[in-house]
Amino acid sequence: MYDLLRISLRKGALLPAFVGFWSYRNDYRRILKMITKSMLMRVSVCALAVLGSARAASAVVVANLGPDYQPAALGQTSATVNAGAGIADTAGTGRWNYIQGDTGGANPTLLTFKSNPGNSGLPAYAGTAGASESGFSMPALANTKLFSTGTTPVADALNFHPGNENPREIIAQWTVGSNGLYNLAGTMINYNAGNGVSTFLRINGVNQSPDEISNANREVGYNYLSNLNAGDLVSIVVDSNGNFGNDETGVRFRATQLEGRLLANVGGDYVPAQNGQTSASINIVDTAGQGTWRYFGSDNINIDATANEQLGVFGVVGDSGNSGYGDGLNGFNLSAVSDRRLFTSGETPLADELSIHPADSTRPFEVLRWTAGVGEAGLVNVVGNIRNPVIGGDGIEFYILVDGVQMFSAVSTGNTLPMSFFDFEALVSVGSTIDFVQGRRAGFGFDESILSAFIVQAATVPEPATLTLMALAGMFTLGRRSKSRRA
Repeated sequence: MYDLLRISLRKGALLPAFVGFWSYRNDYRRILKMITKSMLMRVSVCALAVLGSARAASAVVVANLGPDYQPAALGQTSATVNAGAGIADTAGTGRWNYIQGDTGGANPTLLTFKSNPGNSGLPAYAGTAGASESGFSMPALANTKLFSTGTTPVADALNFHPGNENPREIIAQWTVGSNGLYNLAGTMINYNAGNGVSTFLRINGVNQSPDEISNANREVGYNYLSNLNAGDLVSIVVDSNGNFGNDETGVRFRATQLEGRLLANVGGDYVPAQNGQTSASINIVDTAGQGTWRYFGSDNINIDATANEQLGVFGVVGDSGNSGYGDGLNGFNLSAVSDRRLFTSGETPLADELSIHPADSTRPFEVLRWTAGVGEAGLVNVVGNIRNPVIGGDGIEFYILVDGVQMFSAVSTGNTLPMSFFDFEALVSVGSTIDFVQGRRAGFGFDESILSAFIVQAATVPEPATLTLMALAGMFTLGRRSKSRRA
């Protein structure tokens, strides 16, 4: 067809050329459509590639306790690993050391790598056996179980076991590699029922989260947003409470550096109201002061796809006597969200966390919605974690949606949900929404959960040419969506 038109024009036969073109006009339309579609698809791919090269990551995991672990030669310390360079963190700029210390961290000394400090027959970093420790070299830590009664740690965890007498604290100490704003998150779980253990996150010698674990298999967690400098010391500590029997404890920890502009902090942005007010009536704004937070009960994980959602009203929630934003259901003002514990079986959230709980009927989902304001458009990183530590019931389900599109989910496989981390990127515009949604499974009992989430804008802004490519790619994507709706 193309050759017919080209030859006709070359010979000056304009009318025959026009007749030929008209006869095959539908074919030409299809060809042009294919060319245009191909070009736009190339633009879309090119935009993502250029965007990736034009920005710096806005949230980066720089230290991860379990994956960073390395054994030493027998009789050697963590400082001797890697030809004396020590155990590097995930980013390669900080360092790990494994230490024992007296109560409060006094008299710290490095542990040595031993073949069988417990009775599991497996090697670990350990101290010297104390007089009252039945020949066991405690305290100790490893990426395996230390005692036959222990549990093999999950992939991103280590097992800690304190000593019975000083030095009795077992400590994994992270030396920060660079200045910045960090989210420090982790959990501890005592596998067996002794007299419990005390756990701490200690920053430069100051305890941040004293938590006593007295229930077997009850997970205790934390999230801290902290400005740290290179050389600062962050220690994850387990103490025996004076009796080290049945004290083997699974420990998780990760440090995420937030390198961009912090737009929103789900716990830090929360504001209580007067009874009867909603989050809309007091207009809760985000960290950057441009976006907003709203709290809803809903019958659907996507509140834009339902006619049955309702703003939570501030008042007493649960059975603990504390207040939050609730949807008025089930006799406990559920579903609900609060910066306090909702039920006596729950856990008190820290400053950068919130407690959330679903309902059992009508509007079972609790939805925390962030809406981007002026100046907050662009590439964002959504980072944080969700956990349901209350033993009982059948667990929970949790989702994150960006403009109605599901980007993350976590669903219990047992009666709790261990801390589940999320970390993904999304393009948002002014008015875009990010929804954090908790639902029940078969029942809503024991479903109080702890949420920590941060929305971080990319550290660098793409060049104008990149933004143009992104716009063209977006036009192509919207065009495809519009056609799929009409189909």
